[in-house]
Amino acid sequence: MRRSRIAAVLLPATLLSSGGTLARTPPVQAPLETLLPWAPGEGAWELSFSTRWSDDARPAFFTASRRDARAHLEGPAVDLSYGVGRSGEVRLRAGAQAIWPAEADPAWGPSDTRLSFSQQLARGRVAASAGFEVKLPNASRDDLLGTDETDVALIAAAGGLGPGGGWGWAAHAGLLLAGNPRPEGGQDDLLAFGAALWRSAGTGGGRRVTLMGEVAGTAASRFGNDARRARAGLIWSGRLPIHVVAGRGLTSASEDWSVQAGVTVLGPRGAAHPEPSP
Repeated sequence: MRRSRIAAVLLPATLLSSGGTLARTPPVQAPLETLLPWAPGEGAWELSFSTRWSDDARPAFFTASRRDARAHLEGPAVDLSYGVGRSGEVRLRAGAQAIWPAEADPAWGPSDTRLSFSQQLARGRVAASAGFEVKLPNASRDDLLGTDETDVALIAAAGGLGPGGGWGWAAHAGLLLAGNPRPEGGQDDLLAFGAALWRSAGTGGGRRVTLMGEVAGTAASRFGNDARRARAGLIWSGRLPIHVVAGRGLTSASEDWSVQAGVTVLGPRGAAHPEPSP
């Protein structure tokens, strides 16, 4: 399961190609926030490093206050996924962050650590998965770097590809239980969702470029945490896939705009996912 602003649950991708063999399309989960349902295979892993800059971002549970709007740097962020058995995946995300509030002093510190597990339930050209994620409250509430509360997300995902695996789609939906740092009101129960499309093409030298677009975020908040954004970008495949993505907030609780860049190190493919045939 993979990421929204408060909690996200996103899975590494492996896609069916022509001839019945499997290939990763897009080559890595990063930078998609939409959950991908394909398990990486036993012993397979991927390690992503990224940085995101957001302008006019709003902290969770404090989205209505102009005073708390800030420029937000997330990174370096580390994202490690590991295949457990033929259909499972464990994922760990952590990193650092810094903020420049409109009416307060800058602050920096660790980001919240997120630990998730997912299980692929269906295979074929349309795949499905289910899983959960726990957000550990590492980020400080004092400077509104985090909530100092534990979040739990339960999310299901589905995805498929077109003929030959040159394009694909994915979507996820589920329940996010977000801990409330305020003394009143209790936890926030939100709908977490995402939908993505991508198209890949060869660029010569065995490399591929993937154009991706998505809409992801949360809805049905009782505390103004309905943060949603549209994002589009490019992924250059290879042994070290590189991505560049730009985003635009769609609600008052979202950032105004954002830009993200990163690189991923791909480990060996799992036993369930052999190299594609030429």
